[in-house]
Amino acid sequence: MKRVLVVSYGGAHVAVVIPLYQALTNAGLTPVMLGLTTAADVLRRHGIPIIRFLDHVDLQDKQVQRWGEYLCVFHHAEGSGISRSESLAYLGAGMAELVRDVGEQAALARYRAAGLNALLPVKLMLKILLAENIDAVIATDSPRAERATLNAAAQLSLPSVCVVSSFPDIGMHYLKRADNGAVMCVLNERFKDQLVAAGRAPSSVQATGNPAFDALIVPDAGPLRESLRTRSGLATNVWTVLWAEQPEPMDPTLPHRMRHELTEICAANGWRLVVRLHPSSQPADSIAIAGGMLLSPRTESVRDALLKSDAVVTFTSTIGFEALVLDKPVVVVAVSQYSNFVDYRDTDGVWVVNSMESVETALLGWFHNDTQARTLALNRRAFPRTGESARAIVDCLIRQQPPTPPQYPRNHEQS
Repeated sequence: MKRVLVVSYGGAHVAVVIPLYQALTNAGLTPVMLGLTTAADVLRRHGIPIIRFLDHVDLQDKQVQRWGEYLCVFHHAEGSGISRSESLAYLGAGMAELVRDVGEQAALARYRAAGLNALLPVKLMLKILLAENIDAVIATDSPRAERATLNAAAQLSLPSVCVVSSFPDIGMHYLKRADNGAVMCVLNERFKDQLVAAGRAPSSVQATGNPAFDALIVPDAGPLRESLRTRSGLATNVWTVLWAEQPEPMDPTLPHRMRHELTEICAANGWRLVVRLHPSSQPADSIAIAGGMLLSPRTESVRDALLKSDAVVTFTSTIGFEALVLDKPVVVVAVSQYSNFVDYRDTDGVWVVNSMESVETALLGWFHNDTQARTLALNRRAFPRTGESARAIVDCLIRQQPPTPPQYPRNHEQS
């Protein structure tokens, strides 16, 4: 085993693979980083070399052109850090493969039903594995290119690891499959039990923690927090709430309404609001800055955004777990279309509310450190903090010894 393809898209997913790059290098392996969508820009900013879909997709292919142009109308946003040519390659190749597999009408029907999750470009990933001379695969848990990469690795009997960056319930219909990573690495034993109950072999699921959390704990957190707050214009004694926003496709105005509600809550209580947009949200320069509200820029790490804040509010973001690692109060508002798949609990130390109208009560509970807040704080401080997750995941990969060298198909269909 030498060359390891590491695949992720942006947000919480790329935060997982950045520490894996160094852990793989430390283990004497060569990570080949495929940065999808907004992950590419994040990896470049960290000085990590990448390969792209664009390197392996022929944009002169008429079907790639046709479907790329069609999907870019709905799924490419200028200012997101993704070039149009990369969107054309990513979207066009995926849809062109689906059309070749099932026909145009069936492909469009699947797209209408599932959106981009209908795209599963396994043949393209086989092509990339061959062209890059890959010996093993690590991918995060997205249902598109990451899943396709793991499926392709299974076809080739390559060692593979799927790192579950979030809650397994939301993707259980494919995460439970044996071809979605020979080994699954999850945050904790509770998530492991959920995958085993869904059908994964117990030996194929390991509770390793999340590599994105490894670097959260810093010895100089106090001075760093004060420096970050000073640079952001936050007074020492002003309580600060971080809103971790994510898109809501079925109700796109929902995150905006919560943002507006939090702006009013913070103004009424003399607090400050910091807004952390999801990478696939609207560009930061396109939203109105309400009185007293600050934006956490895309270039700011999640850790720094959390350090300068005193509490966190979110619908579904895994930033909530990162906040727990940093001993920050968390309010989860269970009003999202994805809330049934998000497994935050009071036993984790999270204050879960069922309406936006209840958010202020929860925040005031944290602010005044009432009885419920003190109980939740005790639970929060029991949250696991390993700091060795990246190395544990690489060990899971290395322990897989393929019985024979990878056997690539000689004439697999080119994507």
